[in-house]
Amino acid sequence: MSDILFCSPDKKIFLLDIPRSIESSQGGGRVRSALPLQVPHVTPEPKGKKREVLLSQVPVKELVYQQRIEENIDAAWRSIAAAFEQKAWCLPRLPIEQDVYSHLCAASQGHDASPHIPVVLSSTQNDFEAVREVQDDIIVNSAGPTCIAILEIETTIVVPSHCTFIWSRIQHGLDVMLEYECSSNSRLQFDIILMDPPWPNRSVHEHYATMKHREQNAYVDALKIVQHFHAPERYVATWITNKPAIRRQVQASMMSLGFTLQEEWIWTKTTTAGEFVVPLNGLWRKPYEILLLFKHKASACSPLRRILFAVPDMHSRKPNLKTLFDMLIGKSCVLELFARNLTAGWWSLGDEVLKYQDGNLWHELADGTLC
Repeated sequence: MSDILFCSPDKKIFLLDIPRSIESSQGGGRVRSALPLQVPHVTPEPKGKKREVLLSQVPVKELVYQQRIEENIDAAWRSIAAAFEQKAWCLPRLPIEQDVYSHLCAASQGHDASPHIPVVLSSTQNDFEAVREVQDDIIVNSAGPTCIAILEIETTIVVPSHCTFIWSRIQHGLDVMLEYECSSNSRLQFDIILMDPPWPNRSVHEHYATMKHREQNAYVDALKIVQHFHAPERYVATWITNKPAIRRQVQASMMSLGFTLQEEWIWTKTTTAGEFVVPLNGLWRKPYEILLLFKHKASACSPLRRILFAVPDMHSRKPNLKTLFDMLIGKSCVLELFARNLTAGWWSLGDEVLKYQDGNLWHELADGTLC
């Protein structure tokens, strides 16, 4: 079954299943997931005069922008609700049994000055003694789905077909990719560069200037990759927070590189019954995240807005966009920055690139074998 559970005729409204989108993006198999949310979260939203005071502090332009998004979401929600009636807004899930992905969340510092030679995986067995053997280098799987065994941490990594990954920080990944171009005498270019930067969160980091600086630098490093490796007249897609300052920063930086905003994809989170996980008009939290889609050397236009609904999965696990990219843009050479999982046919880079590839998170691989 497809990961698209609903698609409007004009392809502006979608209902996606997150676990199935991940399975489809890796060529099949069965992934373990968080149990789907049954009821909305309880949030202490301000009411009455306190709400009025807070709203009065928001610039009118921003209020209008939010109102239009909420109107678009509400209209799209009604379309799906009418079609689905009593149906669940997600497919049945195979629940995760334990916290298993901590070993695969931290990259090394990337200070090794030795030459980086791409590691080509075998189609049969790939055993590595230590974690460092698969970090900070280009790892290539040029065949069908396979696995990597890291003996040091007794972990098996699921690797989809025809994918390439670099398990490192963005800055070091840039150096490795540039070195690869030099040594292979070939130019790397990507039709789509997708990124999900670690934007600073004031509620968590307001007293941690070093962390905030590191996150800002990661985005700056990502822009260097975009500048060097994007194919002419192609796309960059960036997940942002709902903070106006972040949106302005991304639009300004993309414009400086010759990119124009073409589309906004609004991922709206619901329960299994289709209720918003938090109030749509909430002030503290919004039930949606936004992906900005830019095109290089494109004419300025009013951005097209698509609404994507999906029941949330584990923290930070977003819908995989491979199916939508293939449908709306066409088969493309894709690089995902700040990736947390692998995708068949794509390049993936990030210090959490294998976070959700742990074999314990998979019940069945794409070739039908059990983990």
